[in-house]
Amino acid sequence: MFFFEKGVNFYTHNPLFWVKMGLFVLVGLLSIKPTIHFLRWIPALGKGEAPEISEADFKQVRLLLKLELLCIALILFAAPAMARGLGMN
Repeated sequence: MFFFEKGVNFYTHNPLFWVKMGLFVLVGLLSIKPTIHFLRWIPALGKGEAPEISEADFKQVRLLLKLELLCIALILFAAPAMARGLGMN
């Protein structure tokens, strides 16, 4: 942002930049619970056992992962739109 040709003003005054940054933060927050579940599986996997997860936890983790993918897809649409100057007056 500081070292590239478009400069800080281009980014900070573009609403799509803030949408992109918000989605990035949201992806990070959505990934906390699945990451904790995966880290809890390490001891079982180290013993060669299958990790156990309840049906409710499975559904919740699956939903969170789908939401993460949706946010990533939206980031991938926001980035080129921002680069083309959409949202600028």
